[in-house]
Amino acid sequence: MILKLGQKVFWSLTGVALCFSSLAAEELYVRTREGVNFFLDVDKEEDVQEIKKQIELVTGVAPELQILIASGVILGDMEIDPALDTHTFYIDFYSPSAGDPPDHLQVIRVYEDGVTEDEFKDIKSIVTTLANTNTVALLAYKKKLEAAGDRIDHVHPLRFLESVFIDEEMKVGIRNIKKKKWVWKDFMKGLEGSLADEASKGNITDAHIEDLAITLGIKSSIISTPVKKRKWNDLVAALIKNVPRGGDPDRYDI
Repeated sequence: MILKLGQKVFWSLTGVALCFSSLAAEELYVRTREGVNFFLDVDKEEDVQEIKKQIELVTGVAPELQILIASGVILGDMEIDPALDTHTFYIDFYSPSAGDPPDHLQVIRVYEDGVTEDEFKDIKSIVTTLANTNTVALLAYKKKLEAAGDRIDHVHPLRFLESVFIDEEMKVGIRNIKKKKWVWKDFMKGLEGSLADEASKGNITDAHIEDLAITLGIKSSIISTPVKKRKWNDLVAALIKNVPRGGDPDRYDI
């Protein structure tokens, strides 16, 4: 959240408020994955490393742990090591007086970000609620489901599917949702939208597909074939059919 007081901007992180000097006509807008926003007074010709040094002064995150993304593209020649505790920052130049930030700053889905514990809980809450609640009773959960959906809107759709298909209860849950025509239609509408968005940006890569296939224990072609054809329903159906179930496969059936 950006809090303005006169011409100054206060950014709060873990209870600490930092004050920046008055804003120039156009500055660098920075957004974190957690939704914390701030501005930096950076020249447009500044190189990536200098920008990272300024972000470090504000956030305390070392440059080597920063992933900078502009218009959906990772800046710099860094290779992302999933073992490192990296932090993603979405950046762009724009005038604060122009109103809301550009759309590409508001929702950017990064496969390498993975899924946090809280995000996994929200995904599981959505899937199990839709799976185990009758259609009429779901009306009572509408606000709760929408709130959870908003909280995970930035999660990459392949990571969403990964979360579903690594969890035994959700593997059954998505099968049960598929049996509910209208619930399935709404469920897939949102998922198809995010998959189509990321595919159009080139943000579903062969490396993403290979990584997901390894995690789920299936051949990458099971994922890549429907992805390349943009057949999102077929993708989910293929995962339902091919991802193996562990332990007692009937224990979550209803």
